[in-house]
Amino acid sequence: MNEPEAHFLSSEAATALDLPEGPVDMKNFLARASEKAEALPMPANFTFHWLGITFACRAQETDDGARIRMFAELGHIPYSAESRIDRLRTMTLLKLSGHIADGDFVTGPRQTLLFRSEFVLPLPLNGSTLMGSISAHLLKVKPYLELGLDLHNEEVDVDDEGNNT
Repeated sequence: MNEPEAHFLSSEAATALDLPEGPVDMKNFLARASEKAEALPMPANFTFHWLGITFACRAQETDDGARIRMFAELGHIPYSAESRIDRLRTMTLLKLSGHIADGDFVTGPRQTLLFRSEFVLPLPLNGSTLMGSISAHLLKVKPYLELGLDLHNEEVDVDDEGNNT
């Protein structure tokens, strides 16, 4: 039988979180850590890199809570003359947009493929909750992001006449 891995708190962490020293339930630990974290000042703008993609984010206070908006540019949408197959695959990805719960793909200025996602979190918002929620959202759409990257980072094979193959 597989036993869950034991997690132990140091005396400093236990004191700061008002928990007993030694083995600890991780759900309880994360809930307490989140309670102790300071609220982020709003609006908060930041960027981060994941899968070789730069994401731009904004957290803004609204009546519903903290509205989180994420954007990422995945690359140039190829013209049919550049690569008909890659253009068709990109258009297929764009058609999925209304069917992906945690984000969508749109065309941007200068013929680019953009990913965007928007969701609301309860206030007060702290860094742990924000990054955990962003991670959960991005993990759900990771296969779509990777497909978008594959379309725009592939090496193009060229035959002897200079045509894409």
